[in-house]
Amino acid sequence: MKRTEIPIAVAAVLLFCMLVPTPRVLAGEDDSTILIKADGTVDPPTAPFQHEGDTYVLVANIYGSIVVERDNAVVDCAGHILEGVEVGIELTYVSNVTVKNAHVKGYDTGILLSVSQGSNIIGNNITSNRSGISLSL
Repeated sequence: MKRTEIPIAVAAVLLFCMLVPTPRVLAGEDDSTILIKADGTVDPPTAPFQHEGDTYVLVANIYGSIVVERDNAVVDCAGHILEGVEVGIELTYVSNVTVKNAHVKGYDTGILLSVSQGSNIIGNNITSNRSGISLSL
């Protein structure tokens, strides 16, 4: 190979790497929604949560969303990162839910509380979202 061909080949590889999207997979989930259902079960069952009673502890970073449908629940993200697109953590039509210790970034809305009451948002780091916390009636 000539000396001038090497820089062109390197430039081509670099350009290819910049243009081809890298898959984003954290904790085995890809663009998924994790549901904490009203009956207390977690869907999908492989979601990185440990739970005992009404307390749900995240055990890994995720790329996706968490939707809480259970009243009187504590969602402790234990400092893990939630990153995604639309809504990071959604509380709709629930009461007395605590969300704590999450690092929520990259969403249109970091945390959405809609038609909910008595919920607590404690010790979270909500950054680089279009809207950090959104309240809706």
